[in-house]
Amino acid sequence: MIKIRRPSRFIGREGIEGKEKTMKQVTEPQDVLELMNAGLAAAALNAALELGVFGELKRQPQSGAELAQTLGMPLGRCVCWLDVLTELGLLARADETYAVTPVAQAVILDMRSQSAWALQAELCREPYQRGVNLASHLKDSGPVWAAQGRAPLTHYEQVSQQSDWAERFTRMIYELHGPLAAALAETIELNDAQRMLDVGGGSGVMSLALLKRNPQLKSVVVDVANVCRVGRALADATPEANRISYHAADFLRDELPSGFDLVLECDIQIYSDALFRKFHAALNPSGRLVLIDRWWAQADGRQPAAHALHAFAAALEQPDRRNFTVAEIQTLSAAAGFEPLAVRTLATGETLIEVMRCA
Repeated sequence: MIKIRRPSRFIGREGIEGKEKTMKQVTEPQDVLELMNAGLAAAALNAALELGVFGELKRQPQSGAELAQTLGMPLGRCVCWLDVLTELGLLARADETYAVTPVAQAVILDMRSQSAWALQAELCREPYQRGVNLASHLKDSGPVWAAQGRAPLTHYEQVSQQSDWAERFTRMIYELHGPLAAALAETIELNDAQRMLDVGGGSGVMSLALLKRNPQLKSVVVDVANVCRVGRALADATPEANRISYHAADFLRDELPSGFDLVLECDIQIYSDALFRKFHAALNPSGRLVLIDRWWAQADGRQPAAHALHAFAAALEQPDRRNFTVAEIQTLSAAAGFEPLAVRTLATGETLIEVMRCA
C-alpha cells in the first residue's frame, strides 16, 4: 500500500498553506510510486475543500455514515475518502468518528474562508486536466487543450463574461493577496505620491493597503467591468472608500488614463514593449513604475525550483512561454524610457522591481 506521508508533499500547484512548495526530490523507489499516485490524493483534498468538509467536521465531528448522509455520498466511497484525508494528517479518526486535526485547523480553517478554498481547489483542477494522456501530447506544437479536444475559457474570459465567476474570483484574490498588500505597504515609500494607477488591480486590495498607510494618496484601479463592480463593493466597506475609484478597461487594448505619480502592476505576469510604453505615458515626469511578481526566472533563465510545476503547467498551454528575468524586465523598461531604481524582495517572497520614468 502506498503511504501518504504528510500534507502538500506532492499535491497540486500550491501547498495547502497557500505558498508554493519546492517538490521533494525522489530518492527511493517508494517515492516514485507515491508521486505517481499523488494526483488522486490531491483530488481528494481539493474535493474536501470544495465541499467544505473541514468546516463541517469542525462544527461537529461525525461518523462516516453521518457525513455520507450529509453530503449525499455512497457510504463506502465516503469512508475511503475520509481515510485518505486522515492519512494526509488533516483528519483524525477515533472509532467511527472523524474530526479536524490541529494541522487542518491551522493551515486550512484559520488561513482563509471556505469560499476562497473552494475556488482555489477548482482552479487546481486545470493542471491535472492538462496532464491527461500527457505522454501522447508532449510533442504537440500547440496547447494540450486543443490536442485533447477541449477549449476552456481563460481566466480573463471568465471574469469578463461570467459575472458570478468574477465575483468569486475577485473576492478570493482580495483575501489571498491581503498579506502581500500589507508587505508592499510596509516596503515602499510613497510620501511624495498623490495619484497612483493600479493596473489589473482587481479588487483593489493592493491600493487599499497603500491608501491606508499614505493618507495623501488616491488610486485608480483598472480592470474589466465585472471585476471593478466587485472591487467597488469591497472598497465601499473600508475607510479608504472615497480615495479609490475603478476604471473599467482592457489595459492591453484600451488607452490608460494619465497624470499619475505611481503605476503599479502586481501579479499579472504580462510584460511587453507596448505595455511599458503605456505605463510611461500614464506617468508624470519622474513618476515610478512598480512591478511585483513571484515568477521571475533566475539570471541564467532557469525557473526557481519552487516554480517548476507552475512553469510546466503554463508551458503545456503555451509551448514557447517563459518567464522574464529581472535583468530582461529592466532592459525592456529602459527601451520604453525608464531608468532602474531598486529591486527588493518582499516579506511574502515576491520580488519588487521599481523603475522611474525619465524626464
